[in-house]
Amino acid sequence: MGRLEDLKNRWDREPSSRAFLPLAEEYRRLGRLAEAERVCREGLQRYPHYHSARVLLGRALLELDRPEEAGAEFRAVLEVEPQNLLAGRLLAGIYRNQGRWSEALETFRRLQSFYPDDSEVRAQVYQLERGPDDESGPHPLNPPEAAPACGDALSTNTLAEIYLGQGLVDRAVAVYENMLRADPDNRGVRGRIAEILGREAERGVPDKERGREVTGGTRLPAPVTKVQRRVIQELQDWLIGIQRG
Repeated sequence: MGRLEDLKNRWDREPSSRAFLPLAEEYRRLGRLAEAERVCREGLQRYPHYHSARVLLGRALLELDRPEEAGAEFRAVLEVEPQNLLAGRLLAGIYRNQGRWSEALETFRRLQSFYPDDSEVRAQVYQLERGPDDESGPHPLNPPEAAPACGDALSTNTLAEIYLGQGLVDRAVAVYENMLRADPDNRGVRGRIAEILGREAERGVPDKERGREVTGGTRLPAPVTKVQRRVIQELQDWLIGIQRG
């Protein structure tokens, strides 16, 4: 039995669980985007505040060439979780593709207030501040053009695992998906993404219970040690260098 059938059977057995998320992601990975959308919407009826699922729905809609609907999903996430890096990056990408540079810049500046040490966010703010006539630098939706070398892949994996250790699941998945776009046949990375999504589904922890809550229900990542901050910064600088070529 293939992975898709396993995931379908699991959701059939546990229709009230979050098992719909890895199933929807598998549909999206296989290019079965309408089914990914359907599963996400069904799951979100039961878990309307499951932000990872709403981001996944937005991604499926984006790949279905429905950017307005996708943007609405990303904005819904950012209204309650303004530090959601993946939703912010994808929304800014939509704005940029539509020529709405000021809104793209505003979105990245908001992310920068949460992630001042994030090299990619800083680079996007810098480029957008220079205006639409400057097309140099990374684009929020552009994947790396080449697979990283073995040592580079190890560094990228380290960054993803640090994010996981801090509870930043969306950021970790985004790093692994960048690796997968660069190396689509990498079964180890694909399996790690599936493992992370499956673990999130099994946990069934409401979004509001993750991380530290602050006024208004907004959550901040867990504290980062000085050593971890230095390692994250070094790896982020390496990643942005790879993306710039």
